[in-house]
Amino acid sequence: MISVIMICRNQSWNIARLIESVLQETAGFPNTQITLLDSLSTDSTVEIARRYPINILRFLPGARLTPNIGRYIGHSVSQGDYLLFLDGDMQLSRGWVEQALAVFAAQPQVAVITGATVDVPKNSDTVVEDESLLPTDPAQIPLPFIGGAGMYRRAVLDKIGTFNPWLKSEGEPELCIRIRQKGYQVIMLDRPMVYHFSDPTDKISTMIGRWRRRLYMGFGQNLRNKLGTEYFWPYFWERGYGCAPLLVLALGAATFATSLITRQAGWFLAWLGLVILVLIADALRKKSLYRMVYSLVQRTLVTAGTVRGFFITPQRPEDFPMQYEVIQQASPTADKDS
Repeated sequence: MISVIMICRNQSWNIARLIESVLQETAGFPNTQITLLDSLSTDSTVEIARRYPINILRFLPGARLTPNIGRYIGHSVSQGDYLLFLDGDMQLSRGWVEQALAVFAAQPQVAVITGATVDVPKNSDTVVEDESLLPTDPAQIPLPFIGGAGMYRRAVLDKIGTFNPWLKSEGEPELCIRIRQKGYQVIMLDRPMVYHFSDPTDKISTMIGRWRRRLYMGFGQNLRNKLGTEYFWPYFWERGYGCAPLLVLALGAATFATSLITRQAGWFLAWLGLVILVLIADALRKKSLYRMVYSLVQRTLVTAGTVRGFFITPQRPEDFPMQYEVIQQASPTADKDS
């Protein structure tokens, strides 16, 4: 049995396209459970979704919303052996579900499967795929972790734990690292999985928006949560992006203090010159001043978010308030050929 969990907020412009692609791709699988979790949309997202035979849950006004709460609740209310998580601005690709299930069946060590996310301008029409051009046996590429759309084996989540709803970000990488540490695999099928209808993401303004929504604090939260556990160093080495800049800043502070004490500016100027040379080299390597500035801003925000997140007191996932209501219930879909 498959459980599809779609998480959305104010996506009336796309929700019908997403739901129809899911219904089409799961029509041949018996007892598919399809659930939409709405994060307090103020548009007609829920009204549109109610036209379809799916379950609809909606968070209550005043509910605490985090990037992972939809996945956490989706896991808790679903019964499928495999859980497919999708965002509201996506369209599911033809044939991906069938290929993913075949891999799960043949390889019990595989716990998470994703595919290529194809970014499409937000105002684009529905993507019409030529199935003859899609690979029938796509290559399997090992990944350290995924982000966004993915299918998970329930038995593994039940064994090691599911998403942490308290995290401000970094939910999927954190979970995938735990999964891999227990000997399971995370893979990508080398073919489209979803089409992602969105605005350009490579803008500094987009990063600033993420900072304002506190979406860089998950790095620090995870480091704090994993202190003293077997997962701390694996997470630190793979996702501790904000720690290296902290060391650079600490070295700068030390050279500045040394220059003040010795009244010799050479120490601090040497540090400053080295930093400038690294930035110039980065711009030359990227062949773009903008890309260098983009990377610098990103690392700065990640570092600041890591520090802020580290001081958030860890809490148990099971203590997170589950504040939602059931808007619509639908029976699991049956196999059309049964």
